[in-house]
Amino acid sequence: MTYNIRHGRGLDGKVDLKRIADIIREANIDIIALNEVDRNFSRRSGFVDQAKWLANELKMDHVFGPALSIKTRQYGNSILSRLPIEKHENFLFKLSPLLAEPRSIVKANILIDNSLVTVLTSHFSIHPILHQKQVRFCLEHTNSEPCILMGDLNRRPHSKGYRSLLKKYVDCCAKKPLPTFPANRPRARLDYIFTTSHFNIIGTDIINTRASDHLPIVAYLTFH
Repeated sequence: MTYNIRHGRGLDGKVDLKRIADIIREANIDIIALNEVDRNFSRRSGFVDQAKWLANELKMDHVFGPALSIKTRQYGNSILSRLPIEKHENFLFKLSPLLAEPRSIVKANILIDNSLVTVLTSHFSIHPILHQKQVRFCLEHTNSEPCILMGDLNRRPHSKGYRSLLKKYVDCCAKKPLPTFPANRPRARLDYIFTTSHFNIIGTDIINTRASDHLPIVAYLTFH
């Protein structure tokens, strides 16, 4: 699953992480990529370490990668997993603060059937230069290992960044386009799950919910 949770703020304006946890639990998800996650950020989310709270609630392993850090306040991306996360890294992408908000890509190595699978997630920048840097990283940083790339691409299909990613990855929803934004009347595909050829795509779905301004996407995969 990939889900831009907007720090847990739903369309009703309320921040409610329990709603996010319930969605993940009811969908019986093994690996989740989350974007727009707060860690002790501000009063807007009650100074909660949101990734840790969700992981404890769901009894999952987790990692967090900040894109923005102001002393102890952080904001970024997280990966939650029922399967063991063996190691992780966080990669920062910056331009001048006046040009674009910094972004990060979280990389986790997850043990699946005695094999390590790389999972990447990011909230991609709308700034074309920063966006290109993130796309290039996803194409060049991993080699021949199995990889799942998830997140808010901030681009529609047929954009330059999307087409570039298809040189290495398969769009799990290519045969069944699933708009994810805005959540109340989804019209745009902004959130994606991509995989390398090591996976079989059994099916995909979206979950209709008002817990954020985006909708979560689920992909059902088998690993070979």
